[in-house]
Amino acid sequence: MFNRCRFQHDFAYEQRIKPKVESPALRFGTLIHQALELYYMTPAERRRRKLPQHPNSPADTFEQLYDAELKRTEREMNWRDEDGTWADAREIGVAMLTGYVERWRDNDKQWITLATEQTFRTPIIVPEGQPPLPDLAPTVYVGTFDRVLLDRRQMRLYLGDYKTTKNDPTKTKHLMMDEQAGAYWAFAPVWLHESAPAALQAQIRRQLRTIPPSVRKRLLSDDGELQFAGILYDFMRKGLPDSRPTNSAGHHLNKDGSVSKQQPPPLFHRETVYRDEADRQHVIQRVYEDACEIGQVRAGELPAKKSPDIFHCRLCAYYEMCELHETGADWTAYRDATTTTWDPFDAHELEDDAHEH
Repeated sequence: MFNRCRFQHDFAYEQRIKPKVESPALRFGTLIHQALELYYMTPAERRRRKLPQHPNSPADTFEQLYDAELKRTEREMNWRDEDGTWADAREIGVAMLTGYVERWRDNDKQWITLATEQTFRTPIIVPEGQPPLPDLAPTVYVGTFDRVLLDRRQMRLYLGDYKTTKNDPTKTKHLMMDEQAGAYWAFAPVWLHESAPAALQAQIRRQLRTIPPSVRKRLLSDDGELQFAGILYDFMRKGLPDSRPTNSAGHHLNKDGSVSKQQPPPLFHRETVYRDEADRQHVIQRVYEDACEIGQVRAGELPAKKSPDIFHCRLCAYYEMCELHETGADWTAYRDATTTTWDPFDAHELEDDAHEH
């Protein structure tokens, strides 16, 4: 967010304000993640959280979570879904996850989930030869990766990352430069080895002990650090299945039985992206540079400037407030009426507790 628009970053992470009523689109991806986390959760994780050993379908879980979220929003914000936006998103989510399970039923046999959603925090690395971070710069990197996976065919370890999108999920040329997952690639393996809760480390290594020693050597470095091969991206396109009939090849048909020229993009797509040590070092350098610039903005040495953009602004939760600010109108009254304070790092404070206990 800081790289896209410092003004937006200032609202969200410095002033720590957010809209009182989040849009369904913003909550949608979070609830999809939560449903899949419970679906793929390992037996050890289920025992620790005192959950039934056999999970519900992710569609059923999403439905329950979504209804609870809607009721909470209506109760706390005195708000109603008058235009049906939330109801529409609920239907899409249930359909997506029902199709997801069916689509990947056989492919999931290839992947063993060693751990699900993990929140971590780790010191920002100062690259060799670089000056220390400025006084006001952030010093800790935080994140949440979705899964730790073992490919039982190749016997390689991967980080797993869920993505929901409105676009064609097969258009993935950008993934090699995906900065969020790249940062997880840079920091998560070290955290898993050095700082992760002992129960998590034991859970992963217990599952790896079932692998023959000759193969297990490929998964661990000389000092015992997990050796990851890359990132498995798991895309889900937001939308309902196309109701048109299909032929034996899966192509959608016109009413006259001919193959339609307008074929929808697939609803689901998985893609593996391989990363290496050079990727890691470049990400570490950029994270360090970003932290330095955030420190300079906090110190008043750089402006928290706007970066207007047709694609970014239309998705910004602060757009109306920013527009009022731009025109010189009373944007502060709008801010006070429509936003609330939040702690963007609250989940990572809980992760600290896990280390202590």
